[in-house]
Amino acid sequence: MRIEKLLPPPQPGKPWSVALEGGEVLRVSESVVASFALYGGMELEAETLTALQEAAALAAWREKAGRLLTARMLSSGQLAEKLTAKGATEEQAAQVVAWAQDIGLLDDSAYAKALARHYTAKGYGPYKIKDEFYRRQVPREDWEEALAAVEEDPALGELAKSYEENAQAAQTYALLGVPEMTVLFAGLFLLGAHIKIHRTPAGKWEFLLEHPSMQGGRLEKIAQMLASLFRE
Repeated sequence: MRIEKLLPPPQPGKPWSVALEGGEVLRVSESVVASFALYGGMELEAETLTALQEAAALAAWREKAGRLLTARMLSSGQLAEKLTAKGATEEQAAQVVAWAQDIGLLDDSAYAKALARHYTAKGYGPYKIKDEFYRRQVPREDWEEALAAVEEDPALGELAKSYEENAQAAQTYALLGVPEMTVLFAGLFLLGAHIKIHRTPAGKWEFLLEHPSMQGGRLEKIAQMLASLFRE
């Protein structure tokens, strides 16, 4: 395989274009051009061509990662997940994550601290913030440092302290001795159902449930589900 043309980037920092015979164009970094000593008219052996194609693919994934990370902060786990979802192999994703960390584009510790500040300001306590860490795939080794940084912030530290005091002061009340049917009707009332009591000609009482927005037996299923909680 021969290189038909080797075109420099339109602006510094952008990839070079390697036009191969047959029409294929590879986009590679300047460091790849230098390491392979590429030039127009160069004949590429099969092994060199494969390595060059792999380098071009990696460069493309780096470019995608750069766009993702400039749009919003991500954890290393989130970035790897997004790349593999777009078609990158796990090895390519791992290499891109390492590259992004090396150049400072990806920082799990900084992301954890940003999340801790954001959710503390929203009134979240440590346990709920840890749930967010877990959901966003923040490495566990960064959790405690991020939470400690919030406590050291004068304004956010007061919010966190207030949340803990409120959580400790909260009480739970159990309603004992309430008839099961009363609980059932209370649940249906909270669902917005209309409850009508009707006596049949045979002398039996029926409870008619209506809800204008529930179709296809959904209200019946909800009523049966609630009633089943109290039958045993």
